[in-house]
Amino acid sequence: MTQNIRMQGVTVGSREPFEDMVRAMELWQTRPPIDDSVFGFEQVGEAITALPAGRHFGKVCIRF
Repeated sequence: MTQNIRMQGVTVGSREPFEDMVRAMELWQTRPPIDDSVFGFEQVGEAITALPAGRHFGKVCIRF
């Protein structure tokens, strides 16, 4: 799996809809599902193995 790694950005459209979404999230006090674990860049291997193993909830974050 680690030999086929790629990093991919995600576009969210124009700024106005994004700001509308942020305001709605603030109004309704919602938060995106992000796992409690934040991996350091040197732990990228651990972060990748957490995905197929199902040891995460929501998004997995890697700190650069």
